[in-house]
Amino acid sequence: MSKKTVRWGVLATGGIASSFTADLLAMRETVMRCLRAGEKESPLVPLDGSLAVMRTLDAVRDRIGVRYPGDDNWTPTSGR
Repeated sequence: MSKKTVRWGVLATGGIASSFTADLLAMRETVMRCLRAGEKESPLVPLDGSLAVMRTLDAVRDRIGVRYPGDDNWTPTSGR
């Protein structure tokens, strides 16, 4: 599996473009393929991998003090 890099570029209009959009489209296609195949998780990034990334991002947010609306009301079973 090849590693992807995020590449940023400035558009002529002054906006920022990235390959992030292409990555989101690829993720969407992977999800659709998995759903059609009846898979409960992607073999490319299993649930445990996704959860590990989210825990890391949550720890970083906590350390630097970033809070989002609803953070205080979130529980693993609340669905938010």
